[in-house]
Amino acid sequence: MLNKLKTALSFAPTVEFVDYEDGLLTVKCKKALSFKNTSVKLKTSYGTILALVLVESYDASQEVYRLKLLEHDTVLDKLDIDRREHPRLPKVVRVTSQYFPGFAGTTEDISLSGVRVETTGPLEVGPDITLSIELDDPQLPPLRVSADVAWTGQKLDGKFQSGLRFVYLENELQRTIRRYIDSRLALEKKLHTLEEVDPAELM
Repeated sequence: MLNKLKTALSFAPTVEFVDYEDGLLTVKCKKALSFKNTSVKLKTSYGTILALVLVESYDASQEVYRLKLLEHDTVLDKLDIDRREHPRLPKVVRVTSQYFPGFAGTTEDISLSGVRVETTGPLEVGPDITLSIELDDPQLPPLRVSADVAWTGQKLDGKFQSGLRFVYLENELQRTIRRYIDSRLALEKKLHTLEEVDPAELM
């Protein structure tokens, strides 16, 4: 076991921890990272942590990579990161905006604080764009919200992912998004635990 750990450490590239936001690690690396599942040596103020990650995108303007943790809880515990953020729902739904290349994109995940989206081109980092999120619930109309573009980065397939932060949500809109996320997370839990699911919940 010890030999395997030493081997993993010797081959894993060293990356410098910058931030954890929108469900992704932001890191710097002197060498180019491959867009795949890989182990990295995460250099932090707490020491070096061996982490299994998926390299999601590269932000050339900031010279940072964004990584999805494949051993989420273990690494965040070691980083002592407060995880009491809004629950994030991995969900792909259509999003439209006049500020998007081609005027449309899809979400990668949704939370009460914002969304991570995929588009065919980069978004301009800056404040106050409007977008419409088409949730997969026939009882809900498209949600029209304002958001700031916090970051954008290119993925392996040439598309771009971006972190959007909601600027202001009225109380009713907050309740709608919260109910939607809670219901979908509860449904996922039922499906994973093989509990009986009402067909109406799948609509």
